Amino acid sequence: MELKQIFEQSVLIDELTQVFNKRFMEFDLPKRLDDWRRSDYSLTIAVIDIDHFSTLNKRFDFLIGDRILADLALFLQENIRSTDTVYRLGEDRFLLVFPRSSEQKASEVLNRLLKQYSQKTHEYHNQTLSITFSAGIFEVQHPDLSSKEMVSFAEQALEKAKREGRARVEMFNDKTLITKKKLFISVIEHDSIIRTMLMKVLASLDLEQYEIQIELFEDGVKFVESDWIRLNGYHFIVFEAVMPQMNGIEILYKLKELKLRSPMRILMLAGKKDEKEIARALKLGADDYMTKPFSITEVKARIERLLQRML
Repeated sequence: MELKQIFEQSVLIDELTQVFNKRFMEFDLPKRLDDWRRSDYSLTIAVIDIDHFSTLNKRFDFLIGDRILADLALFLQENIRSTDTVYRLGEDRFLLVFPRSSEQKASEVLNRLLKQYSQKTHEYHNQTLSITFSAGIFEVQHPDLSSKEMVSFAEQALEKAKREGRARVEMFNDKTLITKKKLFISVIEHDSIIRTMLMKVLASLDLEQYEIQIELFEDGVKFVESDWIRLNGYHFIVFEAVMPQMNGIEILYKLKELKLRSPMRILMLAGKKDEKEIARALKLGADDYMTKPFSITEVKARIERLLQRML
């Protein structure tokens, strides 16, 4: 209904550049961020603006400035993927969203675009001009960030590019401004010996990018009824397939019913290799499984691999 109202009010597209405008960006970007939190793909944004744009306006006139903006917008749209999106933030500043792209990949794309665009010639008032732009990149890696913070970090990288001489692409790298990702680990296991073993494994993990909190549950009922799984952050869940009161499959059903938005990885521990039960668990959302007996080294390797895939 919100989107329909925006369409009806004809406020989606910037009239001059024919790309999405800032108002729609403010509506759309938070939804992109929500999609990212529910998935495991990368999300990178970039803010770009035209170098010395105010000087060009003074040197010629504002009509020429409008042509430059329209030309750049068209160039961007024609040279990015169909899944990427361009928004005009205002004046000569644009926002690009690159889903399923790391900051490194986005940097490669923007450096290629910058090279191509700077080699183009523009004819204005019988004068031939070469125009460049600067860009700042930010890859989203923390679920607690807002869309405004994302744009702010990309703009800080853009300011660095301008300070360094313009006509360049910079990535945001001041990690001190971004807190560690919160990782909530849930261990659901009725056997105290296995719980102790899992705690040793988890305590030995070397995960500097995470702020880790671990909670132990003796059964699935206590787990799904707690507020723990609803906390905002990354979640890793390891549970026994067969337990009293609520087994692993029932836990997976409950998790699907909750429709949680936080990024999540699930490791199931099975007492025997029941292929039908394992296939059912994987279909319901489990990311991996292990059959007993298993070693501490193997469990640690599996957990580290799953957590790496969540980055």
